[in-house]
Amino acid sequence: MNAASTNDDYDGYERLFADIRRRWSAPRKHPTYAFHFVGNFILFAAVSVWIELGFYLFGNPPIENGLTPLRSAIVAYFPAILGSVCLQLALSDTAHKSIRALCNILPFPFIAVSLVLISSKNISDPVAIFVASVTSILALCCCWIVNADDPALRDDTPSAPEDSSGGVDAVATLSGEDALSDFKY
Repeated sequence: MNAASTNDDYDGYERLFADIRRRWSAPRKHPTYAFHFVGNFILFAAVSVWIELGFYLFGNPPIENGLTPLRSAIVAYFPAILGSVCLQLALSDTAHKSIRALCNILPFPFIAVSLVLISSKNISDPVAIFVASVTSILALCCCWIVNADDPALRDDTPSAPEDSSGGVDAVATLSGEDALSDFKY
């Protein structure tokens, strides 16, 4: 048994929520993270949503199906975002097991909402677009949290490189330096 399972003070839920709060707030001070998030997930990944919205607003080409194409684009957007970030988190080596386990069940409510919005003829396009937009915002929040610890997206100043010899003067003479002096090749 590990120490966590025998410790009565251990609260895995507290640690999970603390990790989620930390991941939510940590990237805010990194412009690189913000530019990556906005560029990749809001602009680029949602390009089909923006195209359909443009067609609807500007009517070029003529709108024959009203809001239905926009509805389809938004309903397809949020499961794709959530699925990709959940897979990314599941493959993470640095995330706690509890947050990786959460990503195993998180997609199911999103998939259920998507299936209902796609298949139900009783839900009007405006209502479906509103629900899909709210669900997209939730998926983007998950995306924000998952990518929070990616060092490539941080603007931290790089730390000083460590000596490969464990902190010993890297230019010092190595012991046994003359060990190969008699070596003949």
